Amino acid sequence: MPSSEIEIQSQVKGTSTVPDGLLESNFSVKLYVESKIKPNTINATQLARHQKQIVNGNDNVIIVAGFWAESVALNYNYYICQNKRSFKSARYLAFYNNNQIRHVFEIDKAPEDDINLTLRPEFATYLSKAEPSYSGDLRKVFTLKNVQKVGPND
Repeated sequence: MPSSEIEIQSQVKGTSTVPDGLLESNFSVKLYVESKIKPNTINATQLARHQKQIVNGNDNVIIVAGFWAESVALNYNYYICQNKRSFKSARYLAFYNNNQIRHVFEIDKAPEDDINLTLRPEFATYLSKAEPSYSGDLRKVFTLKNVQKVGPND
């Protein structure tokens, strides 16, 4: 669960880099520090390695609104939304509704655009039970896995 505490570490070893420091909180902050004693001695190659470590450690969460979408995710392991909707890269997806987040899902593979659900057999059960009047409009689809309950008990 999120915490308001900030952890401070020095000389944190990464995969191919060692930043001088790291200030981190498990709710949303991760700040790497690189310090130099002499002016104008920042090494661009070293900073690029630090940046690569940040990009490779993608634990971002996309949070979208929607009671309907969360029920689809729980029952079918998909998040289906309007085609070409833009999202930042993330490893997890969560739904915000009724002033809370109840579940976090891991994104199984990169989201796909231009999906006609009727042409894909894996959506047959979803269409027959959840969206029988689907007209064939193209959608963006996230395939989800490993749901974790994080919110209050109902």
